[in-house]
Amino acid sequence: IPAMDGLRALAILLVVVMHIFQTMPRFSFVAYGIEWAMPLYNGWAGVDLFFVISGYLIGGGILKSLKNGQFSLKKFYVKRALRIIPPYFAVILVLCLLRMLWPTLADTIVGPFGLSEVVTKAMSPA
Repeated sequence: IPAMDGLRALAILLVVVMHIFQTMPRFSFVAYGIEWAMPLYNGWAGVDLFFVISGYLIGGGILKSLKNGQFSLKKFYVKRALRIIPPYFAVILVLCLLRMLWPTLADTIVGPFGLSEVVTKAMSPA
């Protein structure tokens, strides 16, 4: 559904804008004349929208397979795993490379309590 792509892009944009605003702690919505954008600082609207769209698409797929008599819980989870696991490992790989090449940049991107600890442990000798 083409409209879903637009909504998903909007959801991602809301989250990205929230992260940009949060990296500028002295950013003043009033000073820049954009107080109407204050709700974007929260960013949860984008996350909520993304989850609603995902639930709609996943639920629709399940209902369609149930209607056709082709639903398999095993196939469902295999399909989800094949969709989620590759990007997960790609992010871990990028973070490991960042940790090796630019340790301080990796800390900035991931944060003090994020994956940087996992990446550090993965890169440290046994």
